[in-house]
Amino acid sequence: MEALRKKHEELMEKLSLAEDKTREYNRVKIHDSFVVMKLTPELMDEYVERVEVHPDNEIRVIWK
Repeated sequence: MEALRKKHEELMEKLSLAEDKTREYNRVKIHDSFVVMKLTPELMDEYVERVEVHPDNEIRVIWK
């Protein structure tokens, strides 16, 4: 029973870390999309290598 409890605690900790990473990824994704919309063409040329639009309209910004 103790082994199951420890395994449960380990899995809950991993789940919490995964959720934290997902939240951070979503913040970065929203930030990138917002930044790209607000950059002037000159700044886009200077800082953005390319912008990729994937299925489901997911936008990925590749920074220089």
